[in-house]
Amino acid sequence: MKGKVEILTTQETKNKIWKKGETIFYKKSVTAPNYCVPKFTATRGRYYKDFEMEELLWQEK
Repeated sequence: MKGKVEILTTQETKNKIWKKGETIFYKKSVTAPNYCVPKFTATRGRYYKDFEMEELLWQEK
């Protein structure tokens, strides 16, 4: 896969994906200053099927 990664740091975004068990990694929970959300947007990718490589391309919106 190829594409771009954005680092989302707004509290609203963090709250949307936070799971209670993540306090194992982030002791200050969802408000930890080092807690962020990486957002990956794919633009292309490859996979193998029946011994051949297939190329996937996405159109940007």
